[in-house]
Amino acid sequence: MGNSRWRLETALNYVAQNVQKLGREADVEVLVVDWGSEIPLREVLQLSPAAAQLVSFLLIPPEIARELQRDSPFSQVHALNAAARRVTGQYIGRIDQDTLVGERFLRTFFEMHDGAIQPGIPLESVLLFSMRRHIPYRLADRQPSFWTVDRFVEWFGRFLTIEPAPLSRPFHDAGVGIWLLHRNLWEECGGYDERMIYVNVMEVDMISRLIRKYQMVDLGTLVDYIWFSTVLCG
Repeated sequence: MGNSRWRLETALNYVAQNVQKLGREADVEVLVVDWGSEIPLREVLQLSPAAAQLVSFLLIPPEIARELQRDSPFSQVHALNAAARRVTGQYIGRIDQDTLVGERFLRTFFEMHDGAIQPGIPLESVLLFSMRRHIPYRLADRQPSFWTVDRFVEWFGRFLTIEPAPLSRPFHDAGVGIWLLHRNLWEECGGYDERMIYVNVMEVDMISRLIRKYQMVDLGTLVDYIWFSTVLCG
């Protein structure tokens, strides 16, 4: 679906820029799980100075990746559980490698965390999920400059298509903008089911194990779905 490395570089530089705008560099950790690369991603990505300071990498060697994924091309459940075990923050947010994280989300989340906004439910006991908007693939395929992507999202982001959930299904049965929860809840349910090594409803499965006890909130409605994916046509 286009240049994966360019999409990843853009996503990492974008989130780093927004974290820096808010002065929250000490409060955010971005971890990239580098699954089975023969040449480590950290050696080839062109990151901004802010992103280079913010982002760390967890390399899963090719021989381990092949053993865990078996006949699947990529076992997301293993990769994401590995990331959750490595990160040190209170909250774990899972996004895809080409997702642009909007400043409005970061500001809103920190306001909730710091008590400036009261979500009505203790933040450490709520499940947060948001769908995403789509940057048109015909734009992303041109690999525009970071400035162009930044301006495009600023000017047109609110008009971009939101990926809907299937009819008669829960809103979280859709493409992930972000899946966010306190790390204690992740650990309580055991994270992703590592038998689900194919492209499947791994978030729905994980949420179904938690939703019996904790309330689910559509985070997208609070921040106008301020995540942008470059992977699909819009």
